[in-house]
Amino acid sequence: MSASPKVAPKPCINKRNFKSATQTQPPDAVYKAMNPTTLESDNEYDSINEYDYVNVGSPSSPDKLVASAVPLNTAIHTLQDQVATLEHSLAKVSTQTFTLQSNLHQLRAQLEVVCSEVKQLKQQVQEQRDEDGSRSSMATNMQEETPVREQNKGYLSSLDHIQVLQLLDKMGLKQYKEKFQEESINGEILVECNSELLRQELKVTSQIHRLRLLKIINGEHSAQKILQGSITTLV
Repeated sequence: MSASPKVAPKPCINKRNFKSATQTQPPDAVYKAMNPTTLESDNEYDSINEYDYVNVGSPSSPDKLVASAVPLNTAIHTLQDQVATLEHSLAKVSTQTFTLQSNLHQLRAQLEVVCSEVKQLKQQVQEQRDEDGSRSSMATNMQEETPVREQNKGYLSSLDHIQVLQLLDKMGLKQYKEKFQEESINGEILVECNSELLRQELKVTSQIHRLRLLKIINGEHSAQKILQGSITTLV
């Protein structure tokens, strides 16, 4: 009986003779694509199909990839947390800025009101000063004029009715002499007369003439100067 020729065993793709496209050792992650056969040793060629193991083309271990991805994920999460923190801080700053702008607007409005009030107070103070100055000036003038008026009235009251008639002549009021003479108006009576008495009792119908006589009666003009001819025209 002749011996049958030996058949060369099929080459086994294992960790020793498998080389990837990059000519590197196969990775630890080699997956069974066809049969769930477990490689017991490198010498069990007959029990292993040439398609039992397929290289996935990854030069690194998946565990190593996962391990290397952990720090990257951590860094990404850290950056995301930092971005969220910055956004929160920005929103807070925006709110504070809006609040400050609103407060500034209110302060400006209050400042305008205060400035307006200060302006009004200054105007009132100036008006009060002007009024006080006017009153003081009037009081001074009255103090200065009072002795003169009293002196003029004193001289007028000392005139007799003849001198009063002469006074009318000097003042250009001759038309009233007859009534003054009829009533025997002397200086004492004349200083007591007012506009109504001059019009009704002494028939001084002209308001301008009454005004001229009242200036003499009130002491604003001097009867003495008129009689002496020092004053020729009376307003």
